[in-house]
Formats: sequence, structure tokens, C-alpha cells
Amino acid sequence: MVRPFESRSVCYALLLLSGVAGCASHADSSDESAAVQEASNGNAELRALDDCEPTSFGALCNPAFHGGTTLAAFQAELAARMSVGKWKWSSAVNTHPGSPVNLVSRGGETHTFTIVKNFGGGRVPALNTASGNPVPAPECLQPESATNITITSGVTKTITTGNGGTLAPGHYKGQCCIHPWMRTEIDVR
Repeated sequence: MVRPFESRSVCYALLLLSGVAGCASHADSSDESAAVQEASNGNAELRALDDCEPTSFGALCNPAFHGGTTLAAFQAELAARMSVGKWKWSSAVNTHPGSPVNLVSRGGETHTFTIVKNFGGGRVPALNTASGNPVPAPECLQPESATNITITSGVTKTITTGNGGTLAPGHYKGQCCIHPWMRTEIDVR
């Protein structure tokens, strides 16, 4: 059985190597506002940001998203800098136990938010190599869970904190396991 992230990894590798798109699917993208929906409700918020241009990225980018970075520009910047500046987490988060953290997709691509012991590579070997992260963080190779969350374009997911929550008081490193240079930290204190 092929897990969804394994299928997407193969697609990304093929896309990067050949420039061919068309491997992934997205949630309903008919409502453009859903791609940029903010539902913080006063909670701390981490935003997954990217700038994919839907035509050149093909099925990897929500067709209703208005990004301006072409696949060729993405590949060129990744080759030159080992990261792509517009693919990032918004900032680190400091929150109190019991206060939820919203994970909000403000980009056109699918991302993950994965708690890792140490930053490393992700699920997509070609992106790992291109970003200088040849060894995947072990947590990135695990199935989806409360600490390994897939966030599609336009989606908001919430992490609970505090005793009994997903994140107990402490310091956490989080990364995208598709784009391994997307890294951030959360302090629950």
C-alpha cells in the first residue's frame, strides 16, 4: 500500500527533475477566499506561506491561488540558495499552556507541520538533496498524527497545548516535511 505522502514524494521528485506537473489533488478550490481564510479566533497562529504560480506548478498548486513564482523560478532559487524565500513559516510562536495554536495555510501548495527532535530533510528526496538536507528527520517518515499534520491550501488546523494537549509545556521544533527548509519553533510556557 502506498501512503499519500509517498505518492506525493514521487510526484515532487518527478516534477523537479522533469518539470512535468499533474500528480497531486487539492481540496475544493472553487471558493477563492478559502485559500486565504484566517480563522485565528484570538489564538496564536502559524502560517504556511508559499507563492506557487498555478499554471507552471500544475496540480501541486491550488488553481484558485494567486501566486507569482513559476516552477522554473522556484527550481532556480532552490538550486542557488538551497531554499526558496517565499516558502516559509510566518514566525515562531510563544503561547501559554491551554491556548491553542492555529496552523493556517496561506499558500497554494500542500505543506506539513511536523514536530521534530532535530531539523532535517523531509519526504521528498529531490527537495532534501537540493536543500542540503539529505537525511530525513525520522518524524517526517511517519504516518500523519497529531504532531505530523498535513495542511492543504486554504485549510486551518488547530494544535492543543498544555497538560493533556498535543503539545505539553516545553520548546518544540516544527518543519514542513515536503519543503524541509520551512522551519519554525513553538514555545509553550
